[in-house]
Amino acid sequence: MFDHPLYHKSNIEYQLNYSKLINQEIEEINVNQENFEFISTSDGNYYGLPSILYLKCELAKSDRSNIIEIIRPHINKPRFNLSLRGIQDEELVAKLIIELGLQSSLLLIRSIRLNQPLALLRSSFRKSYKSLINQQKKNISSKVLYAESFNSSDWEGFRRLHIESAKRETRSRETWDIQASNIISGNAYAIVLLRGSEIIAGGYFLLSDKSVYYGVAASARDNMGALVGSHLMIFNAIEFAQHLNKAFFIISEDDISYLDEKVRNIMKYKYGFGGETEIMYNISNR
Repeated sequence: MFDHPLYHKSNIEYQLNYSKLINQEIEEINVNQENFEFISTSDGNYYGLPSILYLKCELAKSDRSNIIEIIRPHINKPRFNLSLRGIQDEELVAKLIIELGLQSSLLLIRSIRLNQPLALLRSSFRKSYKSLINQQKKNISSKVLYAESFNSSDWEGFRRLHIESAKRETRSRETWDIQASNIISGNAYAIVLLRGSEIIAGGYFLLSDKSVYYGVAASARDNMGALVGSHLMIFNAIEFAQHLNKAFFIISEDDISYLDEKVRNIMKYKYGFGGETEIMYNISNR
């Protein structure tokens, strides 16, 4: 069964609101067969996210033909977008491109395996990150917002920091309230960092059965323009993911067809926390 925090039912209400689909009736489609699973909606995507074709094992020729016929009715929908997950099958990708006239791009997914001691995980961090984390620990305190430890004042402080960092309000208050509900229900957590009583960094992390997804973050900047506390925030988020006995910490997921300098810099920053990169295909009709 496909497992990813973005596709967990707790995140769908957020997706409906963020994608402005909240008042639309959308049929959910789930074709679950022995060798693969297809997750989509009647809108050609999955509530604003790419639909998922999850391959559970190596495919036979008959599987590929079956998949083509399942996907064929969806390809002319204006928002058709499909992410190939699990086993990567180049022959299937070729059939999708040639037989259905679709286009492909590559996703780079960076994740940290959490089944090793925290000290060993930290040893794989970029050298400069280790010293920054040590420095930040001296004068910055950290809080975890999760389930009964949720604090509305800290959450509001993080929201305001996000607005200040972005220099505008990038999404509705309702989306923040939905994320707060996810934290309270144990389907997400947040890390906030404080200098005295001032929140200077924070991050929101979505949960599924096996994984943690780095969702959104914000940080103040010092007089030189450097982010304050963000390295310690991510380190503490990884530590808490281990506490929850999760298997993977997904720190980055990017379609490399649309990279600009800002995204490249963010990726370079995130890759400094170690982990492994998987290359997956994204299929669309654009």
